[in-house]
Amino acid sequence: MKTITKKSVLCIASVMMLMNGLVTNAFALTGTTSSIRYKDWILIDPTDGSEHGTEGYLLVDNQPVFCVDYFTTFRNNKKVTAGTYKDIGISKEKAKRLSLIAYYGTKVAGRTDKDWYAITQGLLWREIHERDDLEWVRTPTAYTYAEVQQKWKEILADVDKFYVAPSFANKTHNIDADKTLTLTDTKGVLEDMVVVDDGGLDVKISGNTLTVKGASSITEANIVLKKDIPASETGVSIYYTADDCQAVASFKIDDVMQTSMKVTVNQFGKLVLTKYNDDQSATIPNTTFRITGPNGYDKTYTTDGNGQIILDKLELGEYKAVETKSANGYLINVNEKSFEITANETTSIDFTNDEPTGKIELTKSIDSSKTNGLIGDATLEGNTYELRAKERIMNKAGTKTYYEKDALVSAKKTNKDGKITWDNLPLGEYYIQESNSNDSLVLNTSIINVSLDYQGQTVSKVVKEADTSDRVNMQKIQVFKSGEKDGISGIVKGLQGAEFTWKLKSEVNHVGWDNATTYAIITTDENGRATTPYLPHGEYLVKETKTPKDYITAPDFTISVTNDYTEYEDIEQIKIININNRPFTSQVKLIKVDEETGKTVTLNGASFKIKDSQGNYVVQKVAGKKVDTFTTNAKNQVTVPFGELGEVTLPLELDAGTYTIEEVKTPEGFLALEEPISFTITNQYDYDVDDDKAPILTVKVANAQPKGKIIINKTDKETGKAMTDIEYLLTAKNDIVSAIDGSILFKKGETVAKGKTDVNGQIIIDDLFMGEYELRETLTNEGYVLDETVHDIIFKAEDITTKEYTHEINVTNIAPYGQIDLFKTDKDTKEPLGGITFELTAKEDIYSLDGRNTLLYKAGDKVSVDISENGLYVTNELGEIHIGNLPLGKYELKEVQTLEGYVPNDTVYDIDLSYDHSDKIIYTKEINIENEKTTTEISKIDATNNQELEGAHLSLKDKNGNIIEEWISGKEAHIIRGLLAGEKYTLHEDLAPIGYATASAVTFTVNADGTPTKVTMKDEITKVDISKVDATNQKEIEGAKLTLTDKETGKVVESWTSKKEPHRIEGLEVGKVYILHEDLAPAGYEVASDVEFTIADTGEVQKVVMKDQPKTTVVKTGDNSQTGLYLAVMAMAGIAVLVISRKSKKDGDMNE
Repeated sequence: MKTITKKSVLCIASVMMLMNGLVTNAFALTGTTSSIRYKDWILIDPTDGSEHGTEGYLLVDNQPVFCVDYFTTFRNNKKVTAGTYKDIGISKEKAKRLSLIAYYGTKVAGRTDKDWYAITQGLLWREIHERDDLEWVRTPTAYTYAEVQQKWKEILADVDKFYVAPSFANKTHNIDADKTLTLTDTKGVLEDMVVVDDGGLDVKISGNTLTVKGASSITEANIVLKKDIPASETGVSIYYTADDCQAVASFKIDDVMQTSMKVTVNQFGKLVLTKYNDDQSATIPNTTFRITGPNGYDKTYTTDGNGQIILDKLELGEYKAVETKSANGYLINVNEKSFEITANETTSIDFTNDEPTGKIELTKSIDSSKTNGLIGDATLEGNTYELRAKERIMNKAGTKTYYEKDALVSAKKTNKDGKITWDNLPLGEYYIQESNSNDSLVLNTSIINVSLDYQGQTVSKVVKEADTSDRVNMQKIQVFKSGEKDGISGIVKGLQGAEFTWKLKSEVNHVGWDNATTYAIITTDENGRATTPYLPHGEYLVKETKTPKDYITAPDFTISVTNDYTEYEDIEQIKIININNRPFTSQVKLIKVDEETGKTVTLNGASFKIKDSQGNYVVQKVAGKKVDTFTTNAKNQVTVPFGELGEVTLPLELDAGTYTIEEVKTPEGFLALEEPISFTITNQYDYDVDDDKAPILTVKVANAQPKGKIIINKTDKETGKAMTDIEYLLTAKNDIVSAIDGSILFKKGETVAKGKTDVNGQIIIDDLFMGEYELRETLTNEGYVLDETVHDIIFKAEDITTKEYTHEINVTNIAPYGQIDLFKTDKDTKEPLGGITFELTAKEDIYSLDGRNTLLYKAGDKVSVDISENGLYVTNELGEIHIGNLPLGKYELKEVQTLEGYVPNDTVYDIDLSYDHSDKIIYTKEINIENEKTTTEISKIDATNNQELEGAHLSLKDKNGNIIEEWISGKEAHIIRGLLAGEKYTLHEDLAPIGYATASAVTFTVNADGTPTKVTMKDEITKVDISKVDATNQKEIEGAKLTLTDKETGKVVESWTSKKEPHRIEGLEVGKVYILHEDLAPAGYEVASDVEFTIADTGEVQKVVMKDQPKTTVVKTGDNSQTGLYLAVMAMAGIAVLVISRKSKKDGDMNE
């Protein structure tokens, strides 16, 4: 605060300067002061409340400024020099605080009324001088000290909040990609902020609430906020000073507070799980799965009506799915599948369910209830049963029909134990019926119903058992006994009392007569007849165990029970035999049979000769012709009319004895007998007689057929190692005809045999009939290519002694695979690039070539081999990727992640590794890819001519403020390679070239399409207009000789003569002090004092004014003591002292 004394001294000093005749000089000013006085702005002393005049609204070049020096007088029309806070001796921190007080005191809503300027001025004095006893300004807005203090508190509260960050700043927040994050600032400062960088997200501020919308394309964002300060209020504060005027300041905020926060966007993927039946002809609803994944994810879901589980929002990561409950009618599939959920993609996985199958086990027994529990030679083997569908049988989904109603599933014969098994049957209703019995049992046509029903998700085989029985064929046999009396010739009729014992011949042969079971004992009645009970099927040996006295005992005889009694048409349905004692002779029937099957050979005939025990050939005379060769009837040769095919019966009976058969002609397709066949006609009757009831001995002559053998040796072509489990199929090239009867054994194209190679890589297919065959490979090992060769194999008998013909085939397989060799280099340096990620996918459905036709990859599937996961491969330090062991097919390879600073490569590379049916093992595709670094061309140019500007100190910063590169501009654009594509960078000019103003920072985004990013920063040259004006009227004066020198070096920058317009000088160095010197004033003017000024860092035109005072004309009266002038000045000084004593302010002087 000024005292009257101080003001008086100043006034007197001013007067004394005038008295000394000092001429007014021009000072180094960059602005002129002025003020506006408001009568209702009253200066008040806070200590006593006294008033001390009015306060004014201060200006420099008509722009508002604040007083920053309370104890110095403000003067209007003073030239003040622009400078910094250092010029008034305050710290940088205090200067920042003053600028905030000025801003929040006068520039924010509710504080723009002019009274707020006066209120703020009082607060600034206290902050600058750190005193509370300085005057304050009373205004209509704040009339009392308490009111103004309240206003100061409000301003300071805003100032203190300036550097306060929102409560959620400097933290990391999580948000789902499809959600909105809402954050409330509990500190209440967000409402004064704006979003500087949204990080690619939709970010909005509403009051003290911040909303951030997630995005599927962003995984992490750095959001930058700053105080909402208008650009017009930011910059560098200017402090104006002069030797005889108080300092004032135009405040700007040069360090706008900003803060940031990270937002992690939780990305999600989609899962589509589909449940199919076994052949994928239908989907299966109501199947329950357990799905586990990252962060403890463990949930259970059930397939919908479409057989699907669709999860739209799953966290990224590795998951597993396993079935926990199958749908009704299906078996549970316990195989667990792993899958990965990736961002914004749909992952599809499939499961299949098998249906349980059924097994029917039929057991047949023999009903011997009418034969006293005896079964004779009856067997269970060879009874044919048909299994048929009782209803239409389909799969559970109804998409596949296995059998129509009553359709034959299959017909099978019972084995020796009377069992038949039908396996791998679809579930449903069936029935079984016997269609043919063997020769020993009676056909039972009863229907047996069997139901194969679903028994739960873990029962893969539903087993049902069924029982049935057939009655054994049985007959009663009546014996009529007649015979010769011992010593008496002639025939005795109806011999009574003869006893016959019946035993099963097969059992007698096995255990002997005495140990064999007795089937019947019968004794003839008075008529010589005796009848057995029902005898089961079989051949019986009958002995006459008691003979009436004086009669000859009949020889043993055999008799067979074959047909059932029901097959006899006579009333008694009894087989009758007559027994007498004449010498035994028998007819002989020769039958040619196949040694293996026992079937009669009917296609071609065989010729035989017979020798007796003396070695004589049997010769029979028939119709006057001797016959010694006996030939069987055949389809190709009929020797005896009405004879059965494959048989020949000797015309005449042979006496009991031993004979030998020699085969003189072998049927075509058979081997010759290795040795003659012997037979014996014993003195034992066999009453299995011909139609004339005469005994007949049947002799079967069995011949073997030559057979073929195929030996297949399978090896790996490359390694020579034996290959196991390779499947082959043998089919008939033409009809394979039976040498037995001419029937077709295998039709053309019909399967003859299947087989797999053993551990030695070998298959042996033997016991093949003569004929033409085709052998082909049907299934090879996984990873190998199926051999498509068809081998023609012909078996033809070359003689009648070779038993086996062998074809040996050596076959190799190849295991071709695809290999991709990728080489990644820098386009410019050719150096290898490691760490670049590629993704391999199937371009088409890729199937195995091993015959299984297994779908290995669907089109679009990611292909992973070796240690790859999710189809991703990364170049090594040599810039290489080698992908081997690929199934042959077509693929696509694309780059999904490049190195920082390189242009993304969007090319999709087609890779054809298709099988070309050659013996090639490795199918190779080599790809050479060059990556180009991003190119950024930064030009520093002169704004006036757009030419490159040398000498600018520049720096490039990333979005986080990190310096990427620093350089000095040259004659050509500066090239930077390797900036991150799509990222934002800021170009700063740290030091402009001499004569140029510092340019504003330039923010740009690096092009992601590979084109060079061109950035231009323009520098404006400094411009100073120097005016030479008349101090009295401010008009330009011509003719002044002026010189501008560098204050530091003293070097003359330029000399010129003033004209009617200001003189412009361009290119002066920012921050330097220059001296404007008047060498010669125009006529009538005093030479002005030097003007010093500093070049501000701006491209705007800066003005410097030098004023010339007109010369004073002195009227001389002979006395140059100037007494009158001194008196006048003294008078003025006295008046000034008087006025100052009454009021502390006057229009021309203000205390600020």
